[in-house]
Amino acid sequence: MCNFFSCIVTENGDVLFDPISNSHEIIISNNAKNFDLSDDTADPAELKFARVEILPPNDDVFQPVDKWDFTIDQRIIPAWWSEFHKKQAYDCLNTFLDSVLLKDKKIQELSTGRYWVKDCQIAELKGNVLIVKMLGSSQVDMMWDSSQIREMWGSSQVDMMWDSSQVGEMWESSQVHIRKNS
Repeated sequence: MCNFFSCIVTENGDVLFDPISNSHEIIISNNAKNFDLSDDTADPAELKFARVEILPPNDDVFQPVDKWDFTIDQRIIPAWWSEFHKKQAYDCLNTFLDSVLLKDKKIQELSTGRYWVKDCQIAELKGNVLIVKMLGSSQVDMMWDSSQIREMWGSSQVDMMWDSSQVGEMWESSQVHIRKNS
């Protein structure tokens, strides 16, 4: 089972990940043409990559990264594995988090990508945007197209939803005010 944050680390230190998926197998298949990612040996000296997961405590991505749990998610650890490779994975995670964690921001529009939102005010969600978690007092004024919010927590709110936009689960005092079809 792959969890957030999943990546593949190669012997030379390349870190491969998919910004939309946490599946090691998807990451491998998406990068097989550019990297030799054959997975056909049990010999630690012959392994070409490692499956890595770095997980936030209590599933809280807003916790400092130094508190996250690091795991090589495979039975055999490559012989070449070192602290260098671990650092490369953490550097990739930090870069990714800088682009997907939104906290205490006012945003006019999000139209693509996967985000975690805390205490933000967003005017519009459009297109193929996914908010994995909306926390605190976050608010979205309008949701359009196929935009999605997977989970809403705290006092988060959506004022109006259009088209095929969706909200998955709502917890605590989160609310959706008006749902309309165009």
